[in-house]
Amino acid sequence: MKTKRWAMLAGGIMLVGLLLLVIRAAAEDVGETCVNVSDNVAVAACTRAIRSGGHNAHRLAALYGNRCAAYINNGKSDEALSDCNQAIQLDPKNAVAYANRCAAHINKGETDDALSDCNQAIQLDSKNATAFHNRAAGYSAKGNYDRAIADLDHAIQLDPNNEISYNGRCAARIKKGETDQALSDCNQAIRLDPKNAIALRNRATGYFAKGDYDSAIGDLDQVIQLDPTNAMAFYNRGFGYAAKSDYDRAIGDLSQAIKFDPKNATSYTGRCAARIKKGDIDQALSDCNQAIQLDPKNAVAYANRCAAHINKGETDQALSDCNQAILLDPKNTIAFHNRAAWYFAKGDYDRAIGDLGQVLQLDPKNAMAFNGRGLGYAAKGDYDRAIGDLDQAIQLDPKNATSYAGRCAALIDRGEADQALNDCNKAIQLDPKNAVAYANRCAALINKGETDQALSDCNKAILLDPKNRPTRFGYE
Repeated sequence: MKTKRWAMLAGGIMLVGLLLLVIRAAAEDVGETCVNVSDNVAVAACTRAIRSGGHNAHRLAALYGNRCAAYINNGKSDEALSDCNQAIQLDPKNAVAYANRCAAHINKGETDDALSDCNQAIQLDSKNATAFHNRAAGYSAKGNYDRAIADLDHAIQLDPNNEISYNGRCAARIKKGETDQALSDCNQAIRLDPKNAIALRNRATGYFAKGDYDSAIGDLDQVIQLDPTNAMAFYNRGFGYAAKSDYDRAIGDLSQAIKFDPKNATSYTGRCAARIKKGDIDQALSDCNQAIQLDPKNAVAYANRCAAHINKGETDQALSDCNQAILLDPKNTIAFHNRAAWYFAKGDYDRAIGDLGQVLQLDPKNAMAFNGRGLGYAAKGDYDRAIGDLDQAIQLDPKNATSYAGRCAALIDRGEADQALNDCNKAIQLDPKNAVAYANRCAALINKGETDQALSDCNKAILLDPKNRPTRFGYE
């Protein structure tokens, strides 16, 4: 079987979730240099102010709270927690310190502690937009997107010009599948800040969800223009090009993603898939090997390496990789797809059908699985089931020539030559280089006694694919 189509990019595109916000006390409470300067300078300025002494508890708490905020922005969560703890000890009603400590806990993955702190900040100050925003980040981290969106609604109501909250709500709505509302939020974030690369990247995610790859790529072009070393943007744009079957550009972008972030296994996994689609199997294997070395629990890398091994005829390694992918992620439809391809290659159609049934249980609208299972039933001579599945595949993906070519073959075997011809004609219209469709149309024409046209089609099939004897249903 030709299995290029069974490799897939890892995990779809990367979405940027909620960025955390911090608050600082007013300059009159702590001094200009502890507020309105870059975070490195603010840390030093706040430290000098703390050490100078002579502060009352309220002012000293504000200094610790501001240094906490600066540490958070510098990625120093432990130091931030220590300072926020000190601020709260000095001033237990300091809502700013609780909101900032909430952010520090989220950065450390301590979500329950974070939610407790944000709850306290909101109890102390019900108009604290930052506390609502950070609590939304906590809920998002726990997968509770309804509560996250509700908190972001509050944050936006309190601070309607904060593009970060609009962008966060966009991300949460994408996670919920509310794509149109998500796009509206990302649009507003971009209106407020046209150079907001994160909002552009998330809007691209929304466009991907709607299948609008050109608009997604356009947004990612802007991200890369704003930030030419943004590895995530290159990865996502590579995904977009792959979705458009432009594998050369996909590989180019994924190579850039790897250049800027060489330890990201996902980019190697994606490039492995794109190279399988191109037929560069040895390079694909190298990429999947690297992905697995970087992340031994990367189920998609194992699934894609399974596809690469199948293309090389290395069936034992292929089965081992697909089994490992399923062990790591029992809901990985790619792994079941590829193991089905392995079973097809071995002629074990019952197991192939079983794996594709598992795919459809996980993803009932998977056109490729209906197509593959239909071809499996056809190989077993169960043409009614084959046609039923191929009908579903065509309904879900009416531009897939393989499904029409397969249904053409099944209809021939049911003696329905005229309908078969319609399907083969459609397959050739969609893919003029589909050798199987020409071979099947040759068979249909022979059944109708139209031998001259039949000979022309068989010659065309051989011309298109002289080394691979086309089979009736499109697998070998």
